[in-house]
Amino acid sequence: MTRWFRVYDDLVDDPKVQRLDPTLFRALINLWCLASSNGGFLPPIDEIAFKLRIKPEKAKQVLNGLIAAGLVD
Repeated sequence: MTRWFRVYDDLVDDPKVQRLDPTLFRALINLWCLASSNGGFLPPIDEIAFKLRIKPEKAKQVLNGLIAAGLVD
């Protein structure tokens, strides 16, 4: 089953999101997709890395960057 989630159009004016490095912005959107397909939770880091097509170490860095930005809990 395909799931969807809502993103409000004022995201384009959200400084926390719009000031992200393009790599983190892309990862954020993809992580939202992963969480949506996983009952609202992110899967284990190895699966995140696979889905983002990056190494687990890089996936940890990405997550830490998004946590530091206050965009991921």
